This record gives sequence, C-alpha cells and structure tokens, in this order.
Amino acid sequence: MSAKTSRQSAHRVALPFASRSTPAQASSNGINTVYQVGTAGSLPTLANASVIPITILPGFPTGLANAAGVSNPFGIWFADTNTVYIADEGDGTLANAATSKVAGLQKWSLVKGVWQLDYVLQNGLGLGVSYGVPGYPTSLNPETDGLRNIVGKVNSDGTVTIYGITSTVSLNGDQGADPNKLLAITDVLSNLTASGAASEQFITLDTLDTAKFCAASPSRRLPRRRSLRRWLY
Repeated sequence: MSAKTSRQSAHRVALPFASRSTPAQASSNGINTVYQVGTAGSLPTLANASVIPITILPGFPTGLANAAGVSNPFGIWFADTNTVYIADEGDGTLANAATSKVAGLQKWSLVKGVWQLDYVLQNGLGLGVSYGVPGYPTSLNPETDGLRNIVGKVNSDGTVTIYGITSTVSLNGDQGADPNKLLAITDVLSNLTASGAASEQFITLDTLDTAKFCAASPSRRLPRRRSLRRWLY
C-alpha cells in the first residue's frame, strides 16, 4: 500500500511468522509501530477473526504518530525467531530527511519476551542527498527518506543480506512516488551493537524508474542481481 502525504491509517505489511500475523502501520492519527494479530502460537480463523485482538508487539513504539522523531515502519523481514529487521520509510518531510535517527533499516532483537532496538543501519543510504534520474525533471530530483519494502536471506557465514527499495521525498507533492533505488546491505546476525555494525554500508544496485513495489516472500530462491527489480516489483 503506497503512502500519501496524509498517511491515513495505512497498514503497510502483514505477514505470518511464528504462528502469528505481524503487520506494520503508519498513519497521521494513530501509532506508527509493529502490531501482532492474536497471540504467539495461533493464527486467526474465520470463526474467531472478529474477536482476535490486534496489539503492539512488546517493546515497539507506543507514541502517537504526530509526535516528533517517531518511527515510520514499512517493510518487515524476520531473520529468525529472535531477530527482525524493520524498514523505516522516514516521515515524508523534505527538511527532515538528512537528520532522521530512525529512518533506514532497524534491527530488533527479542530478549525475554520484549523486543529491543539494537541499531539503525544508515551508512550508504544517502538520506537527504538529492540525486538525478534520466528523463525526470531536475526540479523534482528526489532525496532518499528511508526504506520501504525489504527482503533478505541468511548466509552460511552467520551474516544476512538484505535488499531494500528506498522511500523518497521531493517537491512533487506525492511523497514516496519518485523514482527510487534498489539497495543491499550485509549484517552480522549475532551482532547486537551499533559499534559492531559501524563498518556496514548499503550499496546501490540500481536506480529504478517506479515506486510501485510489493513485498516479496523470503522463502523464494534469491534471484540474480539483474532480476531483483522484477522480483520486488
């Protein structure tokens, strides 16, 4: 679901994991965070869906969306039962793109039943840096505001590689709808500190000509670089 400037109660991603449905939401009048549908070990059924509670995952933000510096979660990828990566798309404000502390790729770990934010990966993302796109008006040159959809794979050496589509901001009046980029980053799965991830950096694989992408299933075989654009489309 694409975000408009008004961000009216938009549920970004919903996926089942560990027998629980996990959606992210961004809105202008609610709470931008990650929710769980039901409780661990069970998924809603047609018979009980109307009474299943939707609650914030323990440890995730509970502040109102209109507060300063809040997170704007979009894509979700679970590396394992205790590690989840969250794509934060930024707040859609041109003046804030270069200074956000939460936009980019957030890493969260489950500790004693509560999720905690380990760090945010931003190096190489180019937050707030204007870039040109062939055939696109220079007056509308976009800036990267964060990340939207992500997908990843667990590597045999204890790292994970995550591919993501950037969120954009510009003067076009439809934040997030500019030509964006396909990026990748490799993270050490067991690392829990920002200092341990200090050398990790996003690399740009391609600059795209559309922002209409949908989440891809991490269970699918990861394609070669040339077909990643089609896979995430």
